[in-house]
Amino acid sequence: MTSCTRNREEAGSLFARLAEVLGDELTIAGELEQALEEKQAALVGCKVELLKSLAEHELRQAQRLRAVDGEREAIATELNGHNGGNGHRLGELVCLNGATQSRERLDALAVALKLKLTRLNQLNEDNRVLTQNLLDYTAMVMRLIAGGAESTGYSPDGTLNTEAVLRALVDDRI
Repeated sequence: MTSCTRNREEAGSLFARLAEVLGDELTIAGELEQALEEKQAALVGCKVELLKSLAEHELRQAQRLRAVDGEREAIATELNGHNGGNGHRLGELVCLNGATQSRERLDALAVALKLKLTRLNQLNEDNRVLTQNLLDYTAMVMRLIAGGAESTGYSPDGTLNTEAVLRALVDDRI
């Protein structure tokens, strides 16, 4: 067996492992998507205990995703080594070395993963907005319970709350 044949076989084995890792990433991202959707429902329903357990679950899934992502990076580094260490991106390496069937599978996995990550980003943003709305509502209710005590004009994060200052200028209590 020549050195070139051995390198091709090793690269083929790495591409097969890469497909497994991308499949694992896609599975974990799907589980994370489900958790984020449940979190959204819990936010809308104000289910605090469920939110707590979902946050823990979300953290575990994110840690798993980071670990699998590290595996993918290690495979990419090793594949780069088989190509003279030219610093090719993973997609370029697949095009350079992957067999057609392997390349198509890896391309499909990459597209699916990209779509899933886009969905995760959207869910995260939606959940961030819902959380901020709940915090704003809670702050408003607390002010009402406290008898409408005048605000200092500062938000909890220390920024100037121009709405509170304007409200103080025009007292709308009748």
